[in-house]
Amino acid sequence: MKEKRKGNHLKTVLIVLIIVLISLISFVGIYIQDKNRMANIIPDYIIGTDVEGYRVVSLNVDNSTKDIIKDADGNVIESATDEEIAEKGYTKTTEPINKPENLTTQNYEKSKEIIQQRLEELQVSDYKVRQNPEYGNIVIELKEDLNTDNIISSLTSVGKFEIQNNDTKEVLITNQDIEDVSVLYNNTTTGTDIYLGIEFNKEGTKKLEDITRTYIKSTDQDGNETEKKINMLLDGNSILTTSFTEPIVDGKLQLSVGSGSASSSNLSQYIAQATNMAVLLNHESMPITYTMESNKFIQSAINTQVVKIIVIAVAIIIGISLIVMMILYRKRGIFAAISHIGLTAVILLILRYTNVEIGIGGIIGLAFIQVMNYLLLMLILKKTKNNKKENTDFKATLIQFCFVMIPAYIVAIVFSFTTFLPIYSFGMVVFWGITLIVLYNLVITKNLLIHAKEE
Repeated sequence: MKEKRKGNHLKTVLIVLIIVLISLISFVGIYIQDKNRMANIIPDYIIGTDVEGYRVVSLNVDNSTKDIIKDADGNVIESATDEEIAEKGYTKTTEPINKPENLTTQNYEKSKEIIQQRLEELQVSDYKVRQNPEYGNIVIELKEDLNTDNIISSLTSVGKFEIQNNDTKEVLITNQDIEDVSVLYNNTTTGTDIYLGIEFNKEGTKKLEDITRTYIKSTDQDGNETEKKINMLLDGNSILTTSFTEPIVDGKLQLSVGSGSASSSNLSQYIAQATNMAVLLNHESMPITYTMESNKFIQSAINTQVVKIIVIAVAIIIGISLIVMMILYRKRGIFAAISHIGLTAVILLILRYTNVEIGIGGIIGLAFIQVMNYLLLMLILKKTKNNKKENTDFKATLIQFCFVMIPAYIVAIVFSFTTFLPIYSFGMVVFWGITLIVLYNLVITKNLLIHAKEE
């Protein structure tokens, strides 16, 4: 009998220690040294736009025009004054930014799809893209955070990539020749170098090899050094003008973006710049050029400060409720309260690791789960208070709870497939909450209460 009690003691202590450990991880975190600071390796909560506010960006089809200057051979001249145009016989014409034949429903829809693809690659978790199918104008809603401005800059760009002959402006390579683009890092003693790694497809690899064999520094018969250069452009803006020293045969090109130390603000800027360029080049260029009509931040009716007050108030109510439970059922009530805290910690960890957006609906869902688990624990404690068949009654009570929760569980699953954030957030939180209530209480709470009674 003593050995059995000792074994129960050890099991109880072990379960309580596990709950304490999980609670510390969930509520406090796990911190490790990351360069010059301590960083929490537990993922942050994803707060919904209905709490943090959101950005609304309006993009209109560009209806402006541009001047095109050409010489007698039809080559485009980048810039020239009216006097130079008259003196050298250049021709100047005016063309629309978007040619009328390109303003089609298909191109409007394609531009919208490319914007959505960029948002997905940038791992933007909460966004909406709406479009006027008749005029092509686009409205984008996305959550507000430190990367929002960088994200917006990548959405408004056409993303047209070209490698040209620097003299004749002949186009040698375009987006169609690119297979994949990634951001590369090289750590040195002085900091971190940021590169843009461009990998070309089969046809692009052949073109790149031909270019790097042609556009090189060389010496003519008279010993004069000559150099043929290429110009690399993104949306008509020059990224790099250079020549090559040796052929590139593997179809991989690395472009230096910048270098900085971990404490330097320049490093984050270079990373953001390289990331945006990679996102643009990994997809087709948009067939339509857009201009930004407006860029507004919409404040949520319930901001984070209000949410903190609500969370504190709920925590106080939970604390009082758990004290009442401990007073009514003493030792078994204490173990049930510990179990309840552990369940809350597990749910919060699951929400972090499953990237569930916690909006207003999610907060209501968490409160609902707290109430349901508390009522379940009180019912279990009451049913098993003076009952020798505690294991049987525990399972019966849990099964009864499952039947009662079936409608809520079905509703939660349905809500989880909606796109409206408050409903989606509520559905996901309640889905995980009910699932964990059943599993957690069956594994943890049951053993805690049974061992507490047998000691």
